[in-house]
Amino acid sequence: MLSFEDTVKQTIKEIIRNVFEDDEVVESLFQYFHKTSSNMMDENTQILTDALPKILGSGSVIIEDLILETLYSKYNLDIVWKKDYGFADYLIELRKQTTRELSSHEV
Repeated sequence: MLSFEDTVKQTIKEIIRNVFEDDEVVESLFQYFHKTSSNMMDENTQILTDALPKILGSGSVIIEDLILETLYSKYNLDIVWKKDYGFADYLIELRKQTTRELSSHEV
């Protein structure tokens, strides 16, 4: 089973590849993310959250929603949309939920 971080990265690649239908765009975006951050998930998430609106404008919200819906689906969870919640907030919440899920199955 993939780690949470790897699942997030894989999902982001899937969504961006589906939207742009161009592997070169996907690889360019990920090279940019890799160059501007360490491998820490929180930093990558923040960079993605900051970069998408600069690249796509208001369309970035749709991409973020697709990423979140797909991620939650991969973990068989329903996303509950909350006022004043951003992309990073949902990822943090999902990480906590999946960590609790894994812990409860190990007991």
